[in-house]
Amino acid sequence: MAGRQNPKRDKQIEKAGKIAAASGMEDNLDPFLIFSRASSDDLENYTPEMLALCAGHAARRLKAWTRIKADITIETLDGVEPDGMPVSIITVIDRNMPFLFDSVMGEVTTAYRDLTMAVHPILVIEPGKQPTLHSSERPGDPAHHVSLIQIHVPQLNDEQADGLVERIRYVLNQVHQAITGWSAMLGVLKDAQAQLVNAKKGKKADADEAYAFLDWLRNDNFTFLGMREYTYSGKGADAKV
Repeated sequence: MAGRQNPKRDKQIEKAGKIAAASGMEDNLDPFLIFSRASSDDLENYTPEMLALCAGHAARRLKAWTRIKADITIETLDGVEPDGMPVSIITVIDRNMPFLFDSVMGEVTTAYRDLTMAVHPILVIEPGKQPTLHSSERPGDPAHHVSLIQIHVPQLNDEQADGLVERIRYVLNQVHQAITGWSAMLGVLKDAQAQLVNAKKGKKADADEAYAFLDWLRNDNFTFLGMREYTYSGKGADAKV
């Protein structure tokens, strides 16, 4: 949930920013960029010092990201214990694209439901410039939009963490395939509509109904995550796919 204006939370983030700036760490990221839209309920159990540590961790992961594939890590940070509980910090950094956050959250919450934090700022990271927070007023170049996902769960052991990283990687590979294949799938749909228009056999009413259905799909009423072609042959009882 996007954070609304909350003076207490804003002061907490502002203090975290001052702590981060004074830390002298080489890799730093303004906590405002990460937590300004976080749920106030999520932030309640975090001190400004914890938020500064989490921001520094995010900065290091951004620096390590190769931009070739998603950077997925699960780590525990000394000093980050909301309400006295050690947590594992799941960090995913990737090019911004549809379905990313929901897909990661879906995979995480399948096994771990007791989240203490979940944030997904979209950053604009341009060469030679400081990162900024994407907004409708300052959208920036989509080529420089970066999704930073940070999810905190009760501390995982090494086996649990490794397994979750592997599953998230698999899910994101599926997301990438769906996004890169989107235009091609719409092209197949367009070809199918053309075949219906040019069909010389069958009832016109049936063809019109099928065309209308495909048109409905094209008008953003359906999300194509995959597509498969079948060959229909034969007639009557001998027909097969």
